Amino acid sequence: SYELLETMGKGSYGAVYHAKDKKTGKEVAIKIIDTTEQEGGLEEVVKEISFLGACNHDNIVRYYDSFLKEKELWVRFHFV
Repeated sequence: SYELLETMGKGSYGAVYHAKDKKTGKEVAIKIIDTTEQEGGLEEVVKEISFLGACNHDNIVRYYDSFLKEKELWVRFHFV
């Protein structure tokens, strides 16, 4: 379970939040995507996740994992 601390930005697929794991205190960035509002399905979102998962560069966030929470896709990134 996460505590959303602040909105870091908004984009075409959803908003990104600075969040903290309530159990461990670890900070992450979480992009929350409402799956019911994606016109073309989640195909583009899956492409973005695949791209970020393959990247290893200081200027690109590092993908951690993702999970569904009700009708939202939560994509976690290492917080830098």
